[in-house]
Amino acid sequence: MPVYLDTETTGLSANAGAKIVEVAIVDDSGRILLNTLVDPRVTIPWQATSVHGITNDMVGGSWRFSKADIDGWIKKQSLEGLDESETRANHPQKLAARGDK
Repeated sequence: MPVYLDTETTGLSANAGAKIVEVAIVDDSGRILLNTLVDPRVTIPWQATSVHGITNDMVGGSWRFSKADIDGWIKKQSLEGLDESETRANHPQKLAARGDK
């Protein structure tokens, strides 16, 4: 069964130093497997906060994400990265199942 990964970040490019501030994983039926804030260990720019609403105060003391923490998911599941616009356009039944409009 495929799972779907969504992240929010401090910026647009990992090459420019963007870090993850939220990770969510749902399965094909829309069941939430993981939804957690992540301490990026850097200050979240106001521009990023204006997009996703996640503030520095919200992530303080949160999980410190490492790739190794979700390697098991990636190895065991078919993983598709989706952004919200792609989800809304191509997976409306998943949104309906989890109560989104």
